[in-house]
Amino acid sequence: MLRFENTSTPNTFAIYVDSIDRDDVLIHWKYKPTHDELSDHRITIYRSEGQTGEPTLLKNISAFNTTFVDTDVNDYDNYRRWYYQLQIDDGELTQRFTTDLNPDNMALAYRKRVKVEMRFDGTPCLAYVRSDSGQRCSACWNVRMQMSDPNCEVCDGTGYETGYFPPVLTLIHIIPPVLVTQAQETLKKLQTTYAFMGHFPLMNPLDFIADLETGLRWRIVKNQPIKAANSVVKQQVELIKVNLTDVEYKIDLPKEDLEPIIIPRKGQYFAKYNTIKEIPNGNE
Repeated sequence: MLRFENTSTPNTFAIYVDSIDRDDVLIHWKYKPTHDELSDHRITIYRSEGQTGEPTLLKNISAFNTTFVDTDVNDYDNYRRWYYQLQIDDGELTQRFTTDLNPDNMALAYRKRVKVEMRFDGTPCLAYVRSDSGQRCSACWNVRMQMSDPNCEVCDGTGYETGYFPPVLTLIHIIPPVLVTQAQETLKKLQTTYAFMGHFPLMNPLDFIADLETGLRWRIVKNQPIKAANSVVKQQVELIKVNLTDVEYKIDLPKEDLEPIIIPRKGQYFAKYNTIKEIPNGNE
């Protein structure tokens, strides 16, 4: 039976809300591990401006989704608060929870500055976030060992049927490693590869990014989110290059057109990246 994941707090669910900007609210949720087919379920999302009263129906979506962006809100009023409810089609209704948005103005200003930085220093990338809840992989999940096959091509090694969520096109500033000389000048050490990116999507270890300029794919080793007023405003991630034989390279990049990104430094659209087939695959 499909159910929302619980948190450590009794009678509350693993549902998270964040403000992408003043006009967009991101809602993310998790399911308890299940063997139910996610395709057999749907999630209905409601919104209201109070804890009582009839909420407004926003959307009914497939349970394969664990993220929804509400683009029809106005959070410019510091005293306005939005409430959301999620419902699984078999009747489970979450408690009505508040967004508690009202993001600090300093945090919003910081996020805006990071966007500008990325437009000058960033590279177009696809950010892939691993599924960590929902329907277990029917091909590789070992119930007795509670393990999955890291090379499974059905779930892409995640252990869940949904594998990786649809990628997010974003700008990431990848800082390549360099050789540095030790004090004795007899040894050389290869520095770790780091990258900086905005606050969305929030990356976790084992997620990966596909660099659209080089075709290389990088696995996330560690993420050190930078916060302002308890809100993530920037991410500093540690990367490791994915081997060409690893499962991440078996994931086909999306075939549909990508939204073009403007890089003021280059003064032009990345028009050549509008079509995925023109992106190098890392072998060239």
